[in-house]
Amino acid sequence: MHFGDMLKIGSRKNILIFFFRLTGLLGCFFFVLYIVDINLLVTSLKQLTSRIVIAALMCAFFRLWLVSIRWQLLNTDVERQLSRWQYYRYMIISNIFNLFMPGALGGDIARLTLVFRAVETNRSANILAVLVDRIIGFSSIIMLGTIACFFAPELRSRGQYFLFLFILIVVFLIALIMAISSALNNFFIRMLKHQGRWGRKIINLINAWRRVTEFYHENPRRILLALLLCIPIHISWLMIVYILAHNIGIDISFLSLSIVTCLVWIISAVPLTFSGLGVRELSFVYLLSLQGISAEPATALSLYQFAITVLVAMIGIPFIWIGYMRPSKAGIQQS
Repeated sequence: MHFGDMLKIGSRKNILIFFFRLTGLLGCFFFVLYIVDINLLVTSLKQLTSRIVIAALMCAFFRLWLVSIRWQLLNTDVERQLSRWQYYRYMIISNIFNLFMPGALGGDIARLTLVFRAVETNRSANILAVLVDRIIGFSSIIMLGTIACFFAPELRSRGQYFLFLFILIVVFLIALIMAISSALNNFFIRMLKHQGRWGRKIINLINAWRRVTEFYHENPRRILLALLLCIPIHISWLMIVYILAHNIGIDISFLSLSIVTCLVWIISAVPLTFSGLGVRELSFVYLLSLQGISAEPATALSLYQFAITVLVAMIGIPFIWIGYMRPSKAGIQQS
């Protein structure tokens, strides 16, 4: 097969994926519109105040700063080629790209691209740090959701929430065990040895992943500190969601809403639609319906959060150009 033919196949595949996600997005929204009373939804949306918006924006940028610290903490690059400013700037830029990429984690692709261009050596460790940061984030979300499920007062449908969380825990543990299994890594290396140039590249990546896991095994304190950082990262936004919910008259406890929000975070990360739109709204509608909350305020709560995300992205656009420079040797040594 010629290279030109491969490009054509790749282009067709990308077009099909694009239309699949667009169809999913439109399908989710039409379903939301079908089950929601538009007049009640508009009434709920009008209740948002400027003070809450400002507080949410401040919280969002504070969270991005905390996540950038967690990301830096998990980077195993001993040369420290990225400065603290770069970590924070790249987090803000990735938040912008989240609006246009599939799922709620599409901005990670932007992070990977920025890191790849910024560092000159040990690129594998810097790139894998993004993956490890995401793994730590997911694990902490599942843990917080599970803890909230145990202690939430008067939680309806507790068994269903536990079932959802149990499935997430099992899937997460299976994926983690597969990722750190030496036997499985060796199996893949044997399979890829005779696959030419691309096989060697994947083998190099697997070996880099091994070095990263060995580093964490020798430095467990970094993982512990990263997990501790997740507490203010998640709690700060959960408080904003709770304030937004009560602002539109949703009567629900903080812990109950935390369970719902944690599950929605995981679900909307699946790359089905752009920025998780539609999927997030349907998830809120269903999970809050288990608490006796109607579709209109549930949809409004989801759209409020998306509106905050859009505002943060708009404010962050100048960061694409602000501080756009490769760190100097002196800067690297100081960081």
